Parts: sequence; structure tokens; C-alpha cells
Amino acid sequence: DGNKHLRVVIDLGMQHLMCDAEIKSTVTQLQCSYASVLNLAVDAVMARCPRDDSHSPPPGDMLFTALERKRRAARRLASAAGEECEPPRLLFSSLDGRIAAALARDEGSARWPVTTSAEPFREAAAAQLRLCANGARPIRRIVVLSPDAPAALTDPPSPEDVYVIGGLCDYKRIANATLDRADAFGVDARRLPIEETLGTNLNVNILTVNQTCECLFRARLNGGDWADALRGVLPKRKMEEVEETRRRRGEGR
Repeated sequence: DGNKHLRVVIDLGMQHLMCDAEIKSTVTQLQCSYASVLNLAVDAVMARCPRDDSHSPPPGDMLFTALERKRRAARRLASAAGEECEPPRLLFSSLDGRIAAALARDEGSARWPVTTSAEPFREAAAAQLRLCANGARPIRRIVVLSPDAPAALTDPPSPEDVYVIGGLCDYKRIANATLDRADAFGVDARRLPIEETLGTNLNVNILTVNQTCECLFRARLNGGDWADALRGVLPKRKMEEVEETRRRRGEGR
């Protein structure tokens, strides 16, 4: 469609690197990714638009889940609040095998407004573009977000691009896993600008799937203020570590 929402792909093609416990954690992060950006969209819309109770469902209406009602409210009011308030469109690529089976055990996931594909992320994104050919925006570039990328993503997130988040929960920290995926598919790789905004050599260079997804959307909402976006997703404990390290080094905010 012609709306200027972000396009986010979660690449699930690295399940061979994960044990069963990591697969389970990844599925939980997928659930949180969907819920967190939706809640953020609703908060942004409600902050910019006057309350309109005429759109609220009648008391006792249990047809839709709370998240589904929020999704509909956000889309209904997004045009008044600004196109940047549109929730990102999520696509789960390479969804098969153990991770597909684990996700299927959550019966509610089948009703999420999320596109799924067994194809790798580049082919899945192109196929989705063909399905939405009428009025769909061409893909300017595909950007894989990788903590190992040498260059940071410093521009505001753009609806012209497709952002790929590695659906990987690796307790053992496999270096270059997402960077190697970008190289294999011949697309750009960028890391979140954590060092540029919070300082170097801090123990917060890797975020979870849902934190990364939410950070992208926060940076979209605030016009590219990555420091604010990162502070919004990092756990309080991590931010306290960041601030303590900055104080010891005599750095300002």
C-alpha cells in the first residue's frame, strides 16, 4: 500500500545455530516484537490525537484480542497523528523447521497481521513487494542489522528501505552470524549506533530481536534520535551500567 510504514524482516534462517532453549527464547522475542511495536504505535497515536471514545469497542466485546483492537485503533487514527505512527509491517522469513513448529504452538500467532515466508529474506521481501504491486514502494535497499558490521546506521529509519533483524538467540555469542548472512546475500549490513550514542566498549552492543525492532520504530517516531531510541529499549540495569561507565570516564550525556 502507499502508507509510509517501516518494513521489517526478521530472518529466521539461522536456527541451525540454536539449541532448543534458544529456539524457544527466539519465539518469545517474536511475540514481544509484535506486541511492543503495536503498543508503541498506539501510545504515539494517542499522544498526538484527542481521545475519541466513539471508536472504542462496546463493553464486553470479546471478538478481538486487546492487541487486535489496539492495532485497528492505531491504523484508524494514524492518518491524523502522522504516517510515521503506522506500526511497522513485519515479515518472518525462512520460517520452517523447529522454529515454525515452536511458533505454531502459540495458537494466537496465526491471527497476527504478520507476513510469513519459508523463503530467505531477500526473496521473501521481493515476493511481498510483487503481491503489493499496486501502489507499493520499490525497495531502495535491504539493510541487515548486525552488531558485527563495521558501519553504523546513523540516518533515521526510512520506509524506502527494508530492515532485516537476525532472528537469533545465541547464548554462546556466535561472531559474525548476521554479518555473514548479509555478505552471502550481497546486501548492506549496519549496526545500531550504540557506540556513537552511548560510548565505546560498553557491554550493551547486542540487543534482543524485540529490542532491535522497537528501537527502529522509536527512531522512526522521534525523527532519528538514536540515543533516545536506545535509552527507551535498554533495560534499566543496562542503562545504569552505561551511566556509571560514562561517569567513570568523565563523559557527558
